Amino acid sequence: MGDTPPIPEKYLCPITLEAMRDPVVTPDGHSYERSAISEWLNTHPATPLRTPCQKGMLCPNLQLRQEIQDWHSTHNTPLEPLSETEAEEEELVPVKV
Repeated sequence: MGDTPPIPEKYLCPITLEAMRDPVVTPDGHSYERSAISEWLNTHPATPLRTPCQKGMLCPNLQLRQEIQDWHSTHNTPLEPLSETEAEEEELVPVKV
């Protein structure tokens, strides 16, 4: 069998450069791993691209999360589940429709 292909770049968090498990989208339309952007916003008033943002403005990127899960499933690679803390944080963020 062949090697697993590298995970697509669009599934990597721009802050950590690691595969996202819990992607969220910021007001500027960019996606980040929730824990990474939350930590960033603890010390910065804006996203890494300098768009003003607060943690309450983050929305789960459910489409991207499903794509990442599908990729891992297709390539039979493990996807670490969310910790209890991460799962609880997700429930606190309102989904904007």
